[in-house]
Amino acid sequence: MGRLLLALLAAALAVAGPAQAKGPHAILTPGDDPAEAGRPWRVTLELMEFGRATKLAVVARQGTRQTVATLRPAQTEFQDVRRYDATLTFPSEGRWTLLALSGKRRFNFEAV
Repeated sequence: MGRLLLALLAAALAVAGPAQAKGPHAILTPGDDPAEAGRPWRVTLELMEFGRATKLAVVARQGTRQTVATLRPAQTEFQDVRRYDATLTFPSEGRWTLLALSGKRRFNFEAV
């Protein structure tokens, strides 16, 4: 009985890892230029295993202030990946939090 329980537990743990990796993912990749206030900052947004995105937006927030990126669809080599070129212009210096919104989904990224 103990071995059976141990085998079932090991099988459940082996399946749990890959199961958590499923689902939509978003990756925000900065370009070569650093983020500076008043200058356009170019990034690439990739959506994987996403299906159809509705009302996609990339938003930067600093306290009560926010700015929205301009998005342009870009070419991708993979069918299940949708890529966008995004341009953000931060109105002031400081720490800005970044997030992508699509319908009810929200993806938080590291602050710049």
